[in-house]
This record gives sequence, structure tokens and C-alpha cells, in this order.
Amino acid sequence: MVSNRIDPLQFKNQPAAEPEVQADILVVDDDLDLADFLGRRALEYFDKAVLLAGSLEEANAALDDHKPKIVLVDMLLPDGDGTDLLLRLQRDDVPAVAVVTGAPSLYRATVAMHARAVDFITKPFTEEQVTGAFERLARRLAEHEEVERLRLHAAVADEANQQLRMKVDILCKDLVHGYQTLVTRMAGN
Repeated sequence: MVSNRIDPLQFKNQPAAEPEVQADILVVDDDLDLADFLGRRALEYFDKAVLLAGSLEEANAALDDHKPKIVLVDMLLPDGDGTDLLLRLQRDDVPAVAVVTGAPSLYRATVAMHARAVDFITKPFTEEQVTGAFERLARRLAEHEEVERLRLHAAVADEANQQLRMKVDILCKDLVHGYQTLVTRMAGN
């Protein structure tokens, strides 16, 4: 279920009580209580719609329907390892990802960091760790949005530059044509 206010959050496979809206945050964890806690905290912190998924299958279905900007991923899910999901998040260019796991390992931490995760939180965690992770996710999201804004401005500037070049080319051709016409007239006199 996607929620944009503090309501009981549900896993995606449970019936939704409201029509779905675009989710900006995806929490992937098979522990309903933990997913609910993280979802509520994310909703309070970011004030953005949250979607909960309890498995890789649900997470992939959610990613097919939504384009979240922030994702919290558990590494051990009932239908597989979260590293597969991290690779998809990297491919889909999800800007802000954090790993939350009860089974930390150097391999998983390395995969998470290579997939550009901003945090690797081990369970059990404290409120301060969650708040710190949200702060880092918010910074990463802000950086991503600034880069996207600059890309948009660069594209607009490139388009304006191309239009200016075309106008200058036309003016140059008109000038050359006018000069040739003038030379022809002067040669005829």
C-alpha cells in the first residue's frame, strides 16, 4: 500500500484501502513490524508517499509501477538476496539507497557500497542510526536533484546555443550572398 499520511502501512500484497499514488519511498523488509516502523519514520522525516514490500518479488513489482527516489533494502528476503535488488536499483538510477540488514557481512557491505548505497545499517539499530541514515539519504537525494537541475539547465543552454549557431550561420550566408551580389553589381558598372 502507498500512504502519504500516517495510516497503518501494509505490505503490497494486502488490499489497499485507498487508490495508489506514486510512491517516492520504498521500504523492502519481510519483517512487517520493522517495515512498518521504517515506513512510518520515513513518512514523518521526508513527508513523501511510502510503499512497503516484503519480498524481492513485491519490490520488483513496486519498482515496475513506481519510481521511488529513496529505497531502504533488507538483504535477506524470503525469496532471495537483496543484492539482486541493489543491482536493479543501481541500473534504474535510484538516487538514494540504504541497506538495513540483520546479516551483515563484508561481501554485502561491499556490494552495497558498489551499488552506491549511502548507508549500511545492521539490526538491531537505534533511533539515532535511523535518523542519521535518513539525513544521509536526504543529502544524497538533494545532490541528485541538483545534478538533474544542472543537467536540465545545460540541455536548455545547449539548445539555445544550437539555435544561436543556426542564426549566425544564416546571417553569415546572407552576408556572403550580399557581398557576392554587391561585387557582381560593382563589376557590372
